[in-house]
Amino acid sequence: MLWNPQTDEEDEHGPCLNLLACNIHGDEVFMTAVFRSQDLYGAWVRNVLGLMMLQKEITERINAKYGTSYGPGRFSVLSVSAHIYRHDFKAASEVVREHEWHANRLLLDPKGLFVISITPKKTIKVEYRSNDGQLLESFEEADGASLYKTIANSEIFSFFVHSAYLGYQIAKAENALRAGAPYVQDGAPE
Repeated sequence: MLWNPQTDEEDEHGPCLNLLACNIHGDEVFMTAVFRSQDLYGAWVRNVLGLMMLQKEITERINAKYGTSYGPGRFSVLSVSAHIYRHDFKAASEVVREHEWHANRLLLDPKGLFVISITPKKTIKVEYRSNDGQLLESFEEADGASLYKTIANSEIFSFFVHSAYLGYQIAKAENALRAGAPYVQDGAPE
């Protein structure tokens, strides 16, 4: 814990990195970093690379001290206030313009596409359709994990990225369902 309430509560510029947590899972050392405030344009890359180096160092020291052979595992960053400062807007906008073509390309899966919705009976429904819109198969479950496993076992993906997209959308739908909020599937760029 890097935040000291006795001194940092009154400091307008207290530490931005508030918490580091390392946990051993299986044969890996996972690390989670929590930032109170993080400059995405000016510092994010350096912050992440530095913390990943720290994770590697911690893993090596654990191995040296205990004779283990852990490797660095998952690394997660949570930013309570992630922002770009006004003085970096122009440069950040140029980076976005330079790489926006990535967001504008659409790669259709020749096997089809997915339409995700929440049903009136509070389940998540995934319709698997041909690229011309014909319904090929329908999947429906009360929870996202069961739904994704059922679909993943059906071998209907041509591209890994589509599997990842579907997992993300199912998780998004499940979160909306739990919160009683509306779910809107992310569409392809126009």
